[in-house]
Amino acid sequence: MGEYKPPFTITNEILSYVSSISEKIGRISATSNLESKPHLRRNSRHEFYPYDNTR
Repeated sequence: MGEYKPPFTITNEILSYVSSISEKIGRISATSNLESKPHLRRNSRHEFYPYDNTR
């Protein structure tokens, strides 16, 4: 069998596009995870009673 040669050439311009697309997908994924679970922030807070002197 001969050596495989893909029908395209990987250039710095193509690598730049891939990097940019990957970064944008990461931002979208992080943002959508925060929007879908906003209650997690609320559950981690401790209750606070400013006028309760018994604590």
